[in-house]
Amino acid sequence: MHDSPEPKDSESIGGILYCISNGMRRSILNSLINHRGLSFSELMAQCGLSPKHDTTGTFTYHLSELGKIGALRKDESGYHLTRMGNRIHEIV
Repeated sequence: MHDSPEPKDSESIGGILYCISNGMRRSILNSLINHRGLSFSELMAQCGLSPKHDTTGTFTYHLSELGKIGALRKDESGYHLTRMGNRIHEIV
């Protein structure tokens, strides 16, 4: 997931509403606001999930959805909030 260009205002509003409509996506945003550069397993643990007991597929889906709207990016040091992700967190 890479930083994507800022969406148009109408897309931003729809993306933000979509993002905050799901508790797991809100949990991911909250975790990343407090911990920068978390790995997949660290982020999962911060969200209260365990790879031993929870499926990673749903978690991966939510990360992907946040990436699609430009709320987070992934690099070699882990997952990070983008400017859009910080904006969404402020709204919530």
